[in-house]
Amino acid sequence: MEFEFGTNWANYSWFVGDIFGAPLAIEGIMAFFLEATFFAVMFFGWDKVSKGFHLLSTWCVAIGSNLSAFWILVANGWMQYPVGMSFNPDTARNEMQSFFEVALSPVAISKFLH
Repeated sequence: MEFEFGTNWANYSWFVGDIFGAPLAIEGIMAFFLEATFFAVMFFGWDKVSKGFHLLSTWCVAIGSNLSAFWILVANGWMQYPVGMSFNPDTARNEMQSFFEVALSPVAISKFLH
């Protein structure tokens, strides 16, 4: 989906990239490194790793999946209720003012808890 934002909606990505890019980049890193690594251990390591490590990898997949969902919902929530940013007329772009306002948006939190 991140690739499609750049190709299909390039002007939108340019306009809000400073804000919208951070949650999607964090999600991509978490999804790739945390979920993919431990999913492989969980799936292929049944008889190759200890039961405790297999349980740990299962929990890491669950936590990674929830973190990925959270960051996707932060990006989605920001599109519906843009907070933590201001419009810069010199560059004609939105710029992030507060990462925590974006990450802890009431819309994102309510969607994640739902």
